[in-house]
Amino acid sequence: MARVVTGLFSTSADAESALRDLTDHGIPQASVSILTKASIQNATGEKHKEVHKTVRAAEEGAAIGGGVGLLGGLVALTIPGVGPLLALGPLATVLATIGVGAAAGGLFGGLIAMGVPREQAAGLERAIRQGRTAIVAHVDDDDVDPVAESLGAHNAYEVSIAAEQTGPAAEQPSGHDEPARDFGARYGSSEDYRTRDWTEIEPDLRREWEASKQGSWDEFRDSVRTGWDHARNTRG
Repeated sequence: MARVVTGLFSTSADAESALRDLTDHGIPQASVSILTKASIQNATGEKHKEVHKTVRAAEEGAAIGGGVGLLGGLVALTIPGVGPLLALGPLATVLATIGVGAAAGGLFGGLIAMGVPREQAAGLERAIRQGRTAIVAHVDDDDVDPVAESLGAHNAYEVSIAAEQTGPAAEQPSGHDEPARDFGARYGSSEDYRTRDWTEIEPDLRREWEASKQGSWDEFRDSVRTGWDHARNTRG
């Protein structure tokens, strides 16, 4: 079974060291992504000099408002609710391909499209928005423990392991579902609902959705929750 192992780092330098270690231990680069908002001014040391030259070039080449600049695999993006973001690896490709606007679910939607479970995706987006750096690795069962240990060895302050989501749970939101996501986002932005658990508020949302006659709850429930999760995470 494929697993998603994530690590959160206080500095991009620690994440870069962890990525190097994973590669040295045979984890394919195509299985690992890095996401960061960290400024290049926060990093020191000659060993990061070339990396941060590329970061600076990507930052300067990114068009603010959703443009994508690709330099040596590094993607510079501006994501609603997150801001300027630097990404490397398969998730960078996903975000550049599906777009990063609100209609595409932003970073949260991109993580879900990559098989990251909702709760894990929400936590990652929140941490990245706060200036942390994340590594997201998709690995087989045999590699889970070595990858988790490597992330911890390089000062990851939080390491999470979950089963990779497939099927409907991992589907990227579509334009057809936009009204449902907007509906969920209104509740996710409401002070009366955003601090409550989904299981507690779902009956209210279902009643209101069915009263709006925009489709069956069973068909649009996941899209409503995606909008609710994303709005809560953006404001959190």
